[in-house]
Amino acid sequence: RQVPAPCIVFLHGSGECGTDGLRQLAQGLAPAMVAAPEAWPFVAVFPQLETSEIQWADREGLVLAALADARGECAIDPDRIYLTGLSRGGAGTWAIAARHPGVFAAAAPICGYGDPATVAAPLAAMPIWAFHGLADDVVKPEKTTAIVEAIRAAGGTPKMTLYPGVDHGSWDRAYRTEGLGEWFLAHRRAR
Repeated sequence: RQVPAPCIVFLHGSGECGTDGLRQLAQGLAPAMVAAPEAWPFVAVFPQLETSEIQWADREGLVLAALADARGECAIDPDRIYLTGLSRGGAGTWAIAARHPGVFAAAAPICGYGDPATVAAPLAAMPIWAFHGLADDVVKPEKTTAIVEAIRAAGGTPKMTLYPGVDHGSWDRAYRTEGLGEWFLAHRRAR
């Protein structure tokens, strides 16, 4: 009998939208997994938004369906399912984790954005590690700091890593140098 594996769902940024099933592997988590597979012992799920006019929050059904498909194909530990994403996918991570806090054990939004008032209370009990480059001129770092501050005000204890001098591409450092896979594995879904 197969031991259930941890699972990580990755939400890509606007530059990886399409219908080819490949572009979402070009940035972020997939290259980090290829570079250091031992750091990422997960079943990985990579849904793809069809166009950059759509936000992940508008396609949460696609994300949950992709996760359900993976659970149907693989032995996945339901208490070790994690959510992460970059830029537009970081925004999707905030929104979808907040809408489905009972599904995910932890979340790591990278250079994301969202509505602090909407996500703070639902995410107060979830382990969160947020990342942002302080020189990001695509998505201002204040977008992340405002959400983290709102979660803290709601009683949560999110981690936040801000990279001085780093622009929008903060995901390479987050996925490759921080031990993020190990951090995810230290968390199990609260029951």
